[in-house]
Amino acid sequence: MDARNYEIAGWLTIISIAIMVAMNVMQLSLYMLGIERVIIVPLFIGSLLLQSGFSIYAVVWFRRLLNRRHNFFGVNTLITLIIISLCLFTCIFSYLKLVATSADIEQLSKRELLGVMLPPVVAMISLLISFGIIGILYGVKLLRLENSLFGYRKPLAYLYIIGSSMMLTIVLLPLGIMVLMASDVFQALILLKSAKGEPEAVLEYV
Repeated sequence: MDARNYEIAGWLTIISIAIMVAMNVMQLSLYMLGIERVIIVPLFIGSLLLQSGFSIYAVVWFRRLLNRRHNFFGVNTLITLIIISLCLFTCIFSYLKLVATSADIEQLSKRELLGVMLPPVVAMISLLISFGIIGILYGVKLLRLENSLFGYRKPLAYLYIIGSSMMLTIVLLPLGIMVLMASDVFQALILLKSAKGEPEAVLEYV
């Protein structure tokens, strides 16, 4: 039963990456066509909710893989915080998207606009900084796992550390997201290989 769920989680990780890429392409394309408010907002938010759901399912089963097959519990709390952060990010970003594209937003004065947008923007920045710190700790602790996870443990951990560090800067956020997407590829590979019951890599000490 676990093997089947690992396989599903692996494929959902890949689908999540594809959705993320499609979301960015969709947003750019539809914005250039001048139909931002009519089509892109519900499509974007729907895609974001789907992508977040897939990501949460995948990381939950990655945690169970570490717990059940490798008896490693060092990142359990951090994964829980990552899940909470992802949920909060989805909610805040969806709200900002709705407000920013609302027909009523143009009627607000600068002071009213600041009052509406400032709290969620500050919350988003704080969340990104928190996620960056959590992500760095997650990558560092993952390196303590004695098994190399088919040789993918180090690439997964180091990419997560690099991507999370970029998110801390806020300015490098787009690059950080791309690096984290690359780390998700290694998570997917670990899950899919684990589902197939392939021989585990030898123990590797850092």
